[in-house]
Amino acid sequence: SVSATNIFEVNQIVKSFISFNFSIDIVLCVDINSFNKIKDKNYDIIFGFGEIFNRMCKLQPSKKRIMYLTEHHPEFSKKKETERVRYFYERHNKNISLSRSGAYFQKDNFNHIDEIIILGETFPFENKKYKIHKIKPTGLLNNRFTYSIRNINSSRNNFLWFGSNGAVHKGLDLLLDIFLNRPEISLHICGLNKQDRKLLKLPKQANIIDYGKIDVQGDLFLKLMKNCSFILLPSCSEGMSTSVLTCMRHSMIPIVMKDTGFNHLTDLAFLLDDFKLDYVENRINQIRSIDEFKIENLHKKIYKYANDEFNLKKYSIDISSIISKL
Repeated sequence: SVSATNIFEVNQIVKSFISFNFSIDIVLCVDINSFNKIKDKNYDIIFGFGEIFNRMCKLQPSKKRIMYLTEHHPEFSKKKETERVRYFYERHNKNISLSRSGAYFQKDNFNHIDEIIILGETFPFENKKYKIHKIKPTGLLNNRFTYSIRNINSSRNNFLWFGSNGAVHKGLDLLLDIFLNRPEISLHICGLNKQDRKLLKLPKQANIIDYGKIDVQGDLFLKLMKNCSFILLPSCSEGMSTSVLTCMRHSMIPIVMKDTGFNHLTDLAFLLDDFKLDYVENRINQIRSIDEFKIENLHKKIYKYANDEFNLKKYSIDISSIISKL
């Protein structure tokens, strides 16, 4: 089964270009070998990101060059991830390298584009020479999910970290340090890879549960959605985390860092201003002690909003609208 929403979104982008009668060459963003096959071709539009996209933009400056930005600005990302790596060293005396920043986007790339489609916060890109278009990505949905009222007194004590590669970038190390000393609240971990598991050395205790990679269409996912109230992802830099959007489509309440794509959702998400342990732990305490009725009400509001806004049909309409403007 598909574990990432971008596969569906890519299909909608291609479909949209087809509907405007374009003939399309598709290249994997990291496939340097394909550059020789396309470098002498004459294109009207160059769309995407990564090394091939950057080379083609420099090679054909008179064409319409559209960047599709799935992450935060690379300078923002590098700065924030460097802070996390330092803080990890302070606490654990282990040196680790940056895991995510700079892999697909570098500062220089932005000098060679005409338009940019942004999935996250737009503030680092304002007043530049290129035009900005904003789009919301999608979340996956388990079609067997039906909204039902949780047992809030239990679910308010269950938090889910639903991530992928780069566990320190995505703040899992912070949560382990906090939950280690808090047996009355539980941390459920999904999507941790082998490398990060080895690095973080998960404590063996009843309130920290590692499920590995799980299937959104499976029963375990449904069980977690019912048993937990909060998706807790203190990631230092994101476009807009689709794992959070997926959980929101199943009515979970997001607790995320400020400036990671959720700033506009002030009444539907809890935004963290800092990543230091004391601050995060205090916020967790405040949030879980909110009145039961308010938590239930938030679950309902999030469920409705997320399924209206973060679905593929809405994304298709929005991307077609942007491409037709271009």
